[in-house]
Amino acid sequence: MQHPIREQIRLDGRWQARQIDENTVSVFVPGSWTDKRVLLRTGDGDAGVSVHLQPGQWNEVALPPGALAGARLAAGDDLRITRLQATAPGSRSLGIDVSLAGEVTGDAPCLLTLTFTLTAADGRRVGGMDLAVSNTNCNLSLEMPLTEPLTGPHRLKAALSCGERVADNARIDINQ
Repeated sequence: MQHPIREQIRLDGRWQARQIDENTVSVFVPGSWTDKRVLLRTGDGDAGVSVHLQPGQWNEVALPPGALAGARLAAGDDLRITRLQATAPGSRSLGIDVSLAGEVTGDAPCLLTLTFTLTAADGRRVGGMDLAVSNTNCNLSLEMPLTEPLTGPHRLKAALSCGERVADNARIDINQ
């Protein structure tokens, strides 16, 4: 199974994090993470621990001893893509399996939409489709038509939207 790539901040990176001591990092959390669930993931492949941070400012994050290398913050919505896989069953189509989980938050109901985009390594769009979704906890299988046969590396992006708000993005690389 391939795991979707999420909005992430590497805690040992130089752009959004500053090391205070060997177990503490000051990290800038973007304001766009305001309504998102933030998980602290260490480099040893753990499932992640939910952390409460103040978006739009610098925050201190304490880590277990020796966990700074490979540690990252990952942002996600309560409504999220939990699985994204792809196979090429035909020369002009891509089979996609996707799983959704979570709940729609807020007072007003919204239209849930999954938008799939397949691009080649040179940036050309070779496939795409939108799908309205009525259930937030589901497993879907679909076949997306392609404009050309798959050869070489491609990237599949799935965006889950609730009305105008993008709740989650997931990407996987496909090599044929």
